[in-house]
Amino acid sequence: MSKHWFIAHLIKKYTNGKNIGLDVGVGKDNWSDFKKCDFIDVDINKQSKSDIIIDLEQHLPFKDSFFDVVISINVLNYVKKSRQVMKEINRVLKMDGIFVCIVDNPNSNNEKDDTWSQTYLDRILSLTGFKTILKNNLKDFLYAKWFNKTSVYAFAVVKKIENYETPLKKDVVTNKKTKQEIKWAKSYNIKTTHPED
Repeated sequence: MSKHWFIAHLIKKYTNGKNIGLDVGVGKDNWSDFKKCDFIDVDINKQSKSDIIIDLEQHLPFKDSFFDVVISINVLNYVKKSRQVMKEINRVLKMDGIFVCIVDNPNSNNEKDDTWSQTYLDRILSLTGFKTILKNNLKDFLYAKWFNKTSVYAFAVVKKIENYETPLKKDVVTNKKTKQEIKWAKSYNIKTTHPED
């Protein structure tokens, strides 16, 4: 897989200086060279380079407001319950935490109808408690607009502005961010249930 330089730029920029991040749908972890903080990686695929194997359509097994940054590259447009996953991302992200979300747009030669327009991506993020911050950096905003038109991706960098907190029943990672707990979280295969919305 070739690495789109703008995706790499966004990951580097918005993970720099953060304590801990979450990569939702890590896959082969093609972006690890660009992550500038500790990450916990989750995916449903057992062949992925995931720290924790989970069904993304269930819940994310972490406490509320645990992560400083979340990234998701080419995943959410393939998840059936994408709005639920975004609410879960909102729940585990700290207030004012950053979410970098990239999805396939209609320019991709995707055989299935699993692409999202930039308008749809922005709308679903707004409905799940996020506000764009990409417009705060004119250069990044213009690159995102350009690549949305000329490449196969729709880009969003958003900040959490509303809470979608749901109490978990058990098996959640604590809010302490010691290296030992991060190591524990990465080695822990979590199987829990989550209350419905």
